[in-house]
Amino acid sequence: MDWQQAFLSIPEGSHTVRWAYTKDISFSDGQDAGWLDEVAFAAGAAGPDTLLSTSFNSGAPSGWTAIDYLGYDEAWSFDNPGGRDNFTGGTGGFAIADCDAALMLELDTALITPTINGSGYTNVALEFKTDFYVEGFAVAEIDLSLNGGSTWMNVWTRETEYTGLVTLSLPQAANRSNLRIRFHYTGYFDWWWQVDDVKVTGASLSSQGQGMLAEWRQAWEDYDRNYSYFTLKGVDGRRCTQLIRTLLPRLTTVPLSRAS
Repeated sequence: MDWQQAFLSIPEGSHTVRWAYTKDISFSDGQDAGWLDEVAFAAGAAGPDTLLSTSFNSGAPSGWTAIDYLGYDEAWSFDNPGGRDNFTGGTGGFAIADCDAALMLELDTALITPTINGSGYTNVALEFKTDFYVEGFAVAEIDLSLNGGSTWMNVWTRETEYTGLVTLSLPQAANRSNLRIRFHYTGYFDWWWQVDDVKVTGASLSSQGQGMLAEWRQAWEDYDRNYSYFTLKGVDGRRCTQLIRTLLPRLTTVPLSRAS
C-alpha cells in the first residue's frame, strides 16, 4: 500500500484524534510497520468575520476619504447630486461618482476606505453592490494598498456597464494590519458609478489554533516510533471546522486506523 492523503473534518468542541497501527501477531512481512507524516491543521474554515461594513445610509461615513485628483471640486459624494435612484441593488443612501451631474467637467476621483486591520486573518475578501453606467470612456477600478495608502495595486477594472454584487478575493491582504481599498473613477461627460453595502471579511487564524499546531508538531517530534499509536489531544473546533491531513504509508499488514 502506497502513501495516501486523507482529510478529517472535526466538528465544534473538544476532541482527541488517534492514529493506531495494529499488528497481526501471526504474520510478518516487509518492514512490518506504519508511518504517519505531514499532519497539518487548517484553521479558518468557519464563517468569515466582518472587518469593515458600510452602507452609506447616513451620508459621509466616518474614516472614509473622497479625493478629487483634478481640483475641480467634483468627487465621490453621498448626497446624490444628480437625484438618482439607488440602482446597485441596495437600499437607501449610496456613494456616487456622478460624471453626468458634473456636466462638462472631467472626473478623476477616488473613494478610500478607512484603515482595515487584517492581522490574524486569511481569505480576505471584498464585496460591494454597484451600478456602473457608462456610454463613453469611463473606467471603474478597485485598488488595494497594504501600507495604508502609500502605494496601490489594481485588483479589479471595469470599462463596460455592470450592475449587481461584486465579490473579490484579496489573497495579498492576508495577515496584513494596514489595509486600505480605493474605488477609483475616471470619466468625461459620461454617466456614473454607484457603490453601496461595502463589506470586507476574513477568516480568523486564531492564536489558539496556531498554538495547538505548534504543540502537535512538538508531540510528533517527541513521538517514540516504538509505540503503536500517536494521539493528538485537545483538538478544539470552537472557532471553525478543522481539517487534519494525514499521509498514510506503505503497509504490509493491517492499515492504520483513525478514531476520534
